Amino acid sequence: MTSAKQATIAYIKYDAVSATENPYTSHIPFTVDGQQTWTNIVFDEHQMPLNDVRGKEKDDTLDLNGFSYLRYDAVNKPSDEIKSPDHPYVVEMAAWLRDVLHARHIIVYDCNVSGIRDAVLPLVLSLE
Repeated sequence: MTSAKQATIAYIKYDAVSATENPYTSHIPFTVDGQQTWTNIVFDEHQMPLNDVRGKEKDDTLDLNGFSYLRYDAVNKPSDEIKSPDHPYVVEMAAWLRDVLHARHIIVYDCNVSGIRDAVLPLVLSLE
């Protein structure tokens, strides 16, 4: 097994402005305290170890850990942005989740593809 690598993880930091203003991201930059920014969200960065879980995927289960590692090679991989819940990739993933979770309904309320590439798109399911 390889040793853990260190990574910088950004958590949302408590900010008093959150009591009166919802978090947002702007399409137009603005200035706060002399600094240009795109959001009113304040982040708190921490160093954390990242461990390779390959070969140990079965150690974590949805019932025991609240998440599990699943692999699914989608037939309808998106080639650009997903603009509606009727996109073939979203429909396929909802059907797959319904089958895996033995759910009566899967409701997709948001979908964002952060990077389109030729590699298999991983899906990490986390339920709390």
